[in-house]
Amino acid sequence: SFWYMGKMVAFPIKHAAGSLIASVLRGKSGKQSHQSVMEAFYKYQKEGYDSFREGLLHSRPVLMDSLPVLKKDKMVWVDVGGGTARNLEFFSPEVVKQHFKAIYIADISPSLLSIAKDRVERMGLQSVVKLVECDFIADGKVDLPAAGTADLVTMSYSLSMIPDKTAAADRAIKMLKPKGEGIFGLTDFFLESNSDLNSKRPKFKTLLRRLEATLHRLGFAQD
Repeated sequence: SFWYMGKMVAFPIKHAAGSLIASVLRGKSGKQSHQSVMEAFYKYQKEGYDSFREGLLHSRPVLMDSLPVLKKDKMVWVDVGGGTARNLEFFSPEVVKQHFKAIYIADISPSLLSIAKDRVERMGLQSVVKLVECDFIADGKVDLPAAGTADLVTMSYSLSMIPDKTAAADRAIKMLKPKGEGIFGLTDFFLESNSDLNSKRPKFKTLLRRLEATLHRLGFAQD
């Protein structure tokens, strides 16, 4: 464990094991598919994935709270990189059933989707939620809503894990209903540029931000 910006983050042993195996796969062949690498990484940490990530994904609750869920009914929601379906728990089962016609949890990892399956069943949302195993940018004919039909598309800390981020964002936006009816919700990590770091802020805060950026880079090098 280590203290990071006032929060303690605990790394489970399975996280390290998954990282090691994923690294071995990368070393053996440069032709490993994105799905193979992601699954090798996530299958060893799926049980503790949510508890481990909870302390890191600070903006996710803000994103979910900002979604205008209560203003419409019979909505179609696509959660890209939804993994374990943790985002469902920001709403009660009653709210989900009242306001959503269909929810698609799209993810590349079957291990994370196995946790999502248990969560969906526990919440009693099998009639609303569909789990879709896919590479969001490579699988063009997967069972996801057609272009222009989704009310809501979210990417909660998933865009950073997709190699072609522009293609992923483009596809997400194309899924939305036109003329501003659809909503694209995005939250993720980012690193400040050198110009940001050299802005007019106290030197102590500048040093803290540089330390934070360095820790982010080291963390992503293992992810």
